[in-house]
Amino acid sequence: MSDELNKAVDALINTTRVRLFREDTKRSTWQTIPSIWDQLTSSAQWGSGEGGSSRFGSRPVISTGVVSLVMEITSATTETAVELVTRTRGNPPDNLRAIAANLTDAEQIGWWTEQVRQWTHQARAALRLDPSRPKSARDAKCPDCGADSVYTQRDGESHKVPALAITWVGPDDQDYHPDSAWKVRAVECRECGVGWFRGESLDTLIDQMMQANLSRETMTDGVA
Repeated sequence: MSDELNKAVDALINTTRVRLFREDTKRSTWQTIPSIWDQLTSSAQWGSGEGGSSRFGSRPVISTGVVSLVMEITSATTETAVELVTRTRGNPPDNLRAIAANLTDAEQIGWWTEQVRQWTHQARAALRLDPSRPKSARDAKCPDCGADSVYTQRDGESHKVPALAITWVGPDDQDYHPDSAWKVRAVECRECGVGWFRGESLDTLIDQMMQANLSRETMTDGVA
């Protein structure tokens, strides 16, 4: 049994508790938020048939990406649960618990840990649970090499993108957190590779960018 695998499974299928504060009374209340898996299946309108069967309801499906992810998780967990314990546990959360409890091979445990983490990441992105964060600083020149844009290859094509790339750091759990919980970790030049990390060096870079771009919007993902 792997603690990391169990943590990954918990992040996908467990409910979370959030403490909410009211502005008018300044009092707090605890609310239970459905698991990522429950939110995903609800968004896909999965399991709305009779008798608890896992099938689509009569309403139109909004997101094919969400549906595809639900189907991928369901198929993979069912197949592996059958291989490990000779039968399915009936639903993906129970199948995942069976998989985490019965895997013994270290390589397989590692693979499943990363796979479940990836599913959680994809689910959170599909459900738009994480705040949108800019990945580039457009029209801002690198103080070290002077580049304001570079060309990168994507899908076999050349794309012009801002030179300064922004990386973020935030909570490493799957609970709800306000947008302010995510902080800029560093800014790195895609042209020369020089980086400015959170602290004095990043403060200096921000001052330089603001002075050089007083009349232009720089914190954006737009292509230059």
